[in-house]
Amino acid sequence: MKSISIKAFAVYTNSDLNAGGGREFVKARFTKEEDAIKAGYKGYVQGLNCPVKEETVTVEVFESYEEYNNPKITKAVQDKKLTREEIEFIKNNL
Repeated sequence: MKSISIKAFAVYTNSDLNAGGGREFVKARFTKEEDAIKAGYKGYVQGLNCPVKEETVTVEVFESYEEYNNPKITKAVQDKKLTREEIEFIKNNL
C-alpha cells in the first residue's frame, strides 16, 4: 500500500446556514486557492463567504490487485510489518 499526499484548499460550510449551530464540513477541495474562494462565495452561515483552509490530503492506494485481494498482505502492510521484498516474495509464492 502506498500513501499519496497533495496540497489542497478546503472550502468549509455549515449544515445550519441560518445560525451556524450545525456541523461544519468540507464542501469541496481544490488545487488552486482562487478556485476555492470562488466556490465558497456567500456559501456560509448568513450569506458570509466560506472559510478556506490549506491542508494536505493523504490517501492510501493499493499498488496491485493482488495486494488488494489478499487481506493478510493488506493488513501486514497497513501495520507496517512487511517490507516490499517480503510482499513480493509472498505474491510470487502464493
